[in-house]
Amino acid sequence: MKRGTSRIQRRKARREKEKGWRFVESGFNHHMYQQIKGGSEGDEPGKWKHCEHCWRAYPTGSFKYNVTDAYEMLFCPYPDCEGDYVIDSQPWESVKASFSDLPEKPERGIVYMLAWEE
Repeated sequence: MKRGTSRIQRRKARREKEKGWRFVESGFNHHMYQQIKGGSEGDEPGKWKHCEHCWRAYPTGSFKYNVTDAYEMLFCPYPDCEGDYVIDSQPWESVKASFSDLPEKPERGIVYMLAWEE
């Protein structure tokens, strides 16, 4: 089972690579992150961001970028999301402050739909 899972993951990564996407985890020292974010406030190891495009959370410093794209942009790290890392995300602390029923630390891959109460 474990062997099959890794084979599937490798195949998926190869397909994504062919499309031009590169996925980065903990990329605080990555050249794309440094160029675009430049050590922006709130992006520290151990913190989380919430994507307003796909409604999922991810650790700060995790992103994807497209090497075939002329624009140098960082995106939400989920393969099926094209939310902008800078514009379409908020620090988890800010989201949590507005929605008290959210967990202190989010889980990766879980959709956290935010509904404003009236």
